[in-house]
Amino acid sequence: ARSSAVEGRAVLELGAGTGLPGLVAALAGAHAVTLTDRPDGDILDALERNVALNRLGPGGLRSRARAGSCPVRVAGLDWDTL
Repeated sequence: ARSSAVEGRAVLELGAGTGLPGLVAALAGAHAVTLTDRPDGDILDALERNVALNRLGPGGLRSRARAGSCPVRVAGLDWDTL
């Protein structure tokens, strides 16, 4: 059986937009997932909604249902300050 390329790994998605790749990584068994985008309230709110709709946030059903799965974290990242 082939394991996922992200299984057991930490995943950082830069410029996440809707967060689809990070959400898929979480479902594929990533150890930790952080979705980042510009520190804009509308963008980060949309990411938080997508995490909640997929029940992957802290205490989410899918998060608890999969052994070794993780909640997905959303964070603003300002490239000008790096």
